Amino acid sequence: MDFFVKTDIFKDILKLEDKYRSDFSENLPNALLQKNSKEVVRLLHNLFISISYRQHPTAKQSEHAEQLDAPAERLEAEKNYHAILHGALLSAGFLVLSETSGGEGRSDITLFLRDKVCVVIELKYSYRRKAGKKTAGGTNEARKLAKKKAKEKELSAALDIAEEQIRSRDYAGPYRAARWKVICLAVAVRGRTQVEARFVDTEVANGPTGS
Repeated sequence: MDFFVKTDIFKDILKLEDKYRSDFSENLPNALLQKNSKEVVRLLHNLFISISYRQHPTAKQSEHAEQLDAPAERLEAEKNYHAILHGALLSAGFLVLSETSGGEGRSDITLFLRDKVCVVIELKYSYRRKAGKKTAGGTNEARKLAKKKAKEKELSAALDIAEEQIRSRDYAGPYRAARWKVICLAVAVRGRTQVEARFVDTEVANGPTGS
């Protein structure tokens, strides 16, 4: 009973709509087990846009982080999205832990699925580095395309950082040692509408593979 009271609290705080919570709860496990990154991105995107804008980093924080490339503001935004994802997973009925010790550090989120399967998630906030002077000329369409490509590049760079952290700190190691099957996922978020995800292969040749 206490667990369901807790999930209802997260639902109320995050203002999660039932249709998105249901979609997230029903389809996320298979998307993770099948390593379907497109489906994971769809579910995360719908989750973030369904949450009240008040739960996201403020416009001032985001703007400051983008313009000044300030580590403190980026870290604060990252913590916010970490909390949002943890709360949403709990609200959807999943068993999750945050900041669990493993390898040489603490992974952001560990999601436990059936049959000794767990998903280690590392989340990074994607930001735009301070830009130089705007280039004049070009059509509106060309400028929009260039801006879109820049954002995709920034999200990809954030995924690279998350992936490297998962590997270098061996977050999957302790679970594999305990004979768990481990799925590693890097997630990059930028505001309410932009999210990317990448599965990270951390299997070691001739090493433990879980069960």
